[in-house]
Amino acid sequence: MNNIKVLLVNADDVGLYTQLACMITRAANKYDDPQALLDDVQGKPWAMNKVNEILHLPHGKVSRITDFVFLVMGTSRRFLAQLTTHHIGITTISGSLQYSDHSKRHLSDMFVVPYNMLATDNKADIDNYLEEQYHCFGQYLEMIQQGYTNDDAGYTMPQSLRNALLIKVNLEELKFIGNQRLCKRNTDETRYVFAKMIQEVCKQVGIDDDLFMPSCHHDKCKEGQYCCGNPFKGTINEYLEQEFPLLK
Repeated sequence: MNNIKVLLVNADDVGLYTQLACMITRAANKYDDPQALLDDVQGKPWAMNKVNEILHLPHGKVSRITDFVFLVMGTSRRFLAQLTTHHIGITTISGSLQYSDHSKRHLSDMFVVPYNMLATDNKADIDNYLEEQYHCFGQYLEMIQQGYTNDDAGYTMPQSLRNALLIKVNLEELKFIGNQRLCKRNTDETRYVFAKMIQEVCKQVGIDDDLFMPSCHHDKCKEGQYCCGNPFKGTINEYLEQEFPLLK
């Protein structure tokens, strides 16, 4: 799980859109010209604490009109499988096994090593694990050499193969994903990648990170008998430091 990189490529003006949404619902009768409304809002922008106050209210559409675009590199294809379960308010473009020829890739850091394996620091276990992944890659190369297509050979690739993703997600869905996927019942890689995405949004945009936290951050766990018994109450930065100290 080392060498996973997350970049926030573009972020909508959350303050502008939130303010416009509120003005439309409460003061549309005062305006006949859309440019006049936009000029008023831009001339008197709300402070971010007021924007966050609005975002904490149960008005989903205010968050639905704000989009973020991320480039995410180095995640596994297992993460892709979990990411694609989210399909409302989010669009994903993934590296393709059909159009991409992986036969010229370097073996070094080609596959994701699970976090708990990195944490044990057992070199023998890591070497044995990677040997199995390299064996799959050897089958891939053999099929390419025999004239099979990239698509056919791609069936031999394991879920651990590193991938590249372009992700567009609105704020409402990102809040839902955080509430669900930062829960410790999820896989480590999924928790880590979404935590990094949320960290970037909070740092660059100024949105309160507690909007994205799992249910145990505010109330009791919703997992019932499957609860981990270890609720998290800190910030998104503390979450990453405490849960993934090896990936600083």
